[in-house]
Amino acid sequence: MLDPATQADLKRYTESGGVVVYLSVGASAAAGRVGLGGTRPLLSGDVDRRWAALMNERRDTYERLATMTFQTDDASPKEVARAIAEAMMVD
Repeated sequence: MLDPATQADLKRYTESGGVVVYLSVGASAAAGRVGLGGTRPLLSGDVDRRWAALMNERRDTYERLATMTFQTDDASPKEVARAIAEAMMVD
């Protein structure tokens, strides 16, 4: 989503009626999901600081391109899927 060409593609997609979902998650919940090990190079070092920096860089783009946003911190994958499906039925 950070590539300008991808952003242009997503913009055209949503303008033609497509849906882009942003699954928002806070640092604590994300850490529990992805772990704090070495498998996430972008989070190496001070995880809290790196998470905040990445989200500061990316959040505006995510929010700008999304047609739906769901806060997922306290939700299971099944709950998130259900919420998305219900929102899609309304539109």
